[in-house]
Amino acid sequence: MSQGLCEEIYPGTEVMEDGHDTHVFHKQNNLAGVVLVPQPSPNADDPLNWSPRWKYTVLVLQMTFILTSVISALSVSPLTPVFEAQFHKDAEAIALLTSALVIVTGYTNLVLVPVAEVFGRRCVLIASSLTCVGGSLWQGAAQSYGSFMGARVLIAVGMSIGESLMPMVISDIFFLHERGLYMGIYFFALFNSMCLGPLIAGACDARFGTWRTFYWIIAALSGASTVAIVLFHPETKYVRSSSSEASVEPCVSPQGRDSPPTEKTTMDIEQHEAVQSASLGNGEENDRDREQVKVDEHLGHGRPSKWQFRLIQARDKDSAILTTISLHVITPFRILMFPIVLFGSWMFAAAASGLLALNYSQSMALTVSPYNFSNMQVGLSNLALVCGGSLGMLTAGPLSDYVAMYLTRRNRGIREPEMRLWSMVPFIGLSVVAFVVVALGFERRWPWEAVLVVGFGGTGLMMVSLSTICITYAVDCYKPVAGQIMVIATVVKNTFGFGMGYYVTDWISSDGYIPLFMLELGLIVGPAVLGLVFFSLFGKRLRKLTRHSKVHTY
Repeated sequence: MSQGLCEEIYPGTEVMEDGHDTHVFHKQNNLAGVVLVPQPSPNADDPLNWSPRWKYTVLVLQMTFILTSVISALSVSPLTPVFEAQFHKDAEAIALLTSALVIVTGYTNLVLVPVAEVFGRRCVLIASSLTCVGGSLWQGAAQSYGSFMGARVLIAVGMSIGESLMPMVISDIFFLHERGLYMGIYFFALFNSMCLGPLIAGACDARFGTWRTFYWIIAALSGASTVAIVLFHPETKYVRSSSSEASVEPCVSPQGRDSPPTEKTTMDIEQHEAVQSASLGNGEENDRDREQVKVDEHLGHGRPSKWQFRLIQARDKDSAILTTISLHVITPFRILMFPIVLFGSWMFAAAASGLLALNYSQSMALTVSPYNFSNMQVGLSNLALVCGGSLGMLTAGPLSDYVAMYLTRRNRGIREPEMRLWSMVPFIGLSVVAFVVVALGFERRWPWEAVLVVGFGGTGLMMVSLSTICITYAVDCYKPVAGQIMVIATVVKNTFGFGMGYYVTDWISSDGYIPLFMLELGLIVGPAVLGLVFFSLFGKRLRKLTRHSKVHTY
């Protein structure tokens, strides 16, 4: 055999097909399945080993928390005329009710996510859910602008973890090849909850004659969600021993020593292919390999243990609490300097800003001639966003997983995170269509059917799909800091959203709708196209440059 060709394996690169290696766990304990990344421990209470029933229970409870906490975030928009009359404020002051919530939500995560890393996800989730109950009750009871603003700040503190915790939980309980789908479900729950808020708030005001009913209902739903979380949501943070991790044997250097794993790990591709060919060509040996495959008897059949239902989990006694928390507070700003994380954060922020632009402008555009929508009808217009977001959930995650796996097989079983980015192409095109229709439709008073179905629906599809693909790409590259990636992405998104509250309404009044939505189009499509090309060519080199970073050891 000729000299072996060594494939460079940097953080983010994964060996998904290992030439029938019997020393690592495979999907469904079958050599024909992909290698499981990360490798589960042999314990029944390892979240990676939990049965589908327990995993889906956790997933549903996470989505329920997001729904009941985030739903009131953008609920002010269709009620703008009502609040102007109630509190004797202008449209800009009412917009600040949303902007204040947005900025508090972003920066609260700088504290809550480190606490979740130290003490566990469960205690933070329960405390946040209780805070949402209090915030919703306060919103419903507020009698003045200042009181309502205080309630919005409190609900922001409670709902903030909803923007960061679910990606951490997804990384805790699902394997790499499954995460695209479930990250899509997360973004579907997050963005569609925001869209449902205006829809239901407008309907409640029209049906019951008061906006307060909406917040009473949300308080009741948050209370029910809290009870379900306490009873049925176990802790998902789990520390595995290093022996349970999959390893790939490195090539031997000419000097007879293995290459240092902290610098670069390599595998002999020709040997990998030879083993595959031999295995496929010899039926008896292949059957014998199946008998000897490393089997995880708990894979897909495990369940949480009693300790995982404690309020606060045991922590590493060798680490100081304040030191650990401060490390997690600093890390999000540190990783923002990584181009891949910056790209994912920007695309998340840009997609969300498109939703905010619609939220701030819909009442101004739809309540005047020729539409003359009522508050309830303005709220119902967000149904188009929900439908578009649902389509994004059904397509973006599975499509990105399929594209990545297809390209992995063509790459002889080696997966590069950049493979996922090619699934952005159809959604970039749809984004152009959606924003052009909204801009021209609002400005030139096109029929509402075209504006809502194509413009709003396409925006909903865009915000879920592009966020899913780009954030999942960043998490694939830096898995140990998945929570911190969501923290800094949320900070970037919400800082940008906070600033929008100060200029959107005045800008529309002076220059119309086209400049605003063309700016949003440029902020989304430009970086998406440039990022697709740049990271496909240079993404692996960038990961090589950060391979020594301490974030890979967290």
